[in-house]
Amino acid sequence: MKGAIQSYLVDGLQAYGQVKGDSFNSTTHRFGSWIDHQLGSLHVELENQPPTDRSLVQTCGGLLNSVLAHPSDPKGLRNHAQFLNLVTNLGATFTIGLILKLLMICRVPKANLLAIRAAVADRFVRLFIHYESNPAVEKVSNVAWLVDCLDTYMVASTINFGSNPASMWNQMLRPQR
Repeated sequence: MKGAIQSYLVDGLQAYGQVKGDSFNSTTHRFGSWIDHQLGSLHVELENQPPTDRSLVQTCGGLLNSVLAHPSDPKGLRNHAQFLNLVTNLGATFTIGLILKLLMICRVPKANLLAIRAAVADRFVRLFIHYESNPAVEKVSNVAWLVDCLDTYMVASTINFGSNPASMWNQMLRPQR
């Protein structure tokens, strides 16, 4: 199951990388190694069992937590660096495409998809709040990459999973009191 997930995430990038050139291929190779490491450390107890909805959700949820790790979490800092590397070198569209692929694997049952989508939205909001309130980020343009990711995610999520009320995002982005 994990090998199929890795192939699903990386093979399309490698094919496109042949067109784009060396820097794209280098990023894709690092991402492939990173995904392999992440998958190897997730739910080892499920290795020799046939895939179930539950195991797919657990595995994809773990990968989403790694991809969207918070930069202030010491355990997640390396994973956050990988996310930044993906956004910087592949762009928001490809990075969100990878996140969307993980969500597509978890489509069934629908309750899982809704919960995982809410968790992904929450992670984006936390990243946005972190960078927005970080004194080291002096210019708004320094978070333009994150705004681009958030915009791309909202559009992709709406197209692929139905309408996603903007009010949900507005509520999440309001400062907590």
